[in-house]
Amino acid sequence: MSSTTSTTAGKDCDFFTTHNINWTANWLAKCPFDESMCVGPAMQLDTGRINSNIILGINSPLQDQVDFRKITTCAPITQENCTMKLTNSTILAEFDYYDPDDEYVAYTYGSFETSGTSNVTTISSAHIANITSARTLWSESYSKDSGFSPIAELSIPNGDGVLLFIRNNGLIYLEPCDDPVFGAHRIKQTKTNMTVYTSDHLAGIIGCSEQAIPNLYFARRFFLPFSRRLL
Repeated sequence: MSSTTSTTAGKDCDFFTTHNINWTANWLAKCPFDESMCVGPAMQLDTGRINSNIILGINSPLQDQVDFRKITTCAPITQENCTMKLTNSTILAEFDYYDPDDEYVAYTYGSFETSGTSNVTTISSAHIANITSARTLWSESYSKDSGFSPIAELSIPNGDGVLLFIRNNGLIYLEPCDDPVFGAHRIKQTKTNMTVYTSDHLAGIIGCSEQAIPNLYFARRFFLPFSRRLL
């Protein structure tokens, strides 16, 4: 199922050629990575054709105008075989972590050029999660020229990627939650003997692919050499 979304802009946007860039949302898109990495349907946002003159208001002769299309596809990511409990202080030291009384989980979705640790992307602390009462977000973007190398199952040959680690921390639920990112089924009794549920994982993970597709007519002349500068 898809739908086109637009927003109503205020008077401050009246001087733009268009108030906003419309997009089409597809809530049942195909996994943007290896299918083994997605644990639910993907969501895709597609702008369709964007013309630098008509949509962005850049006044240029026809031969210098740019047409492109932006597609972003996101899906919840599995943690199976991609996490490990850490007791090795050498790995923890690389991420400035280490408390012998704490419990840590490492997420192995890729590694950094400056790190000597194989495929460790980030680390979550059980202690910090227990004392934090709000969700926190950490992300890692990657592209062909970035210093982060994802595992093969998350590679994107024709675009860029981003991993979102949403740490659920000490939040509690009044009933079980089956959401693939915010799942909560661990039973806990409060001091008032109330039954609540806590998160299944220290963090929920969403992965996204981002593609900027140029119009073939203009691509050779302008877009490809300057695409990264524009986007």
